[in-house]
Amino acid sequence: MKIKLSRRSAVVVVAAIVMLALGGSALARSGPTATSSAHHGKIKYRFGKIVDTDTTPNDGQFNYANGKARCKHNERLISGGLRWNHGSITAIVGHFQLVASGPIKREWSVTASSDMGGAARADFVVVATCETR
Repeated sequence: MKIKLSRRSAVVVVAAIVMLALGGSALARSGPTATSSAHHGKIKYRFGKIVDTDTTPNDGQFNYANGKARCKHNERLISGGLRWNHGSITAIVGHFQLVASGPIKREWSVTASSDMGGAARADFVVVATCETR
């Protein structure tokens, strides 16, 4: 029996791959932004905005998009990443590429290459996972 993948199925597969690639080690959660466990203190998720310097969408000229999420003074950075908020996934594929993502002291920093005409500001958010000391 031959199985045919429809075009829609291929888009879903590509979208899933892109989301996994952009996710990094981010813990994207909905609901409360604090949890606790027996091994850790209270866990808080801090969010930061992306500054997208691209001015014209889909023109083939990529500019940097940067962002950071910072833990508060009494918190320790555990992890972080980039979370996709909303918007059309087809508009993102090929127009937004993660360049670097990592910790700097108490903040999680993200640098990306964007051809989204500034739309990354609304479509993405930087996430820092912080532990209360």
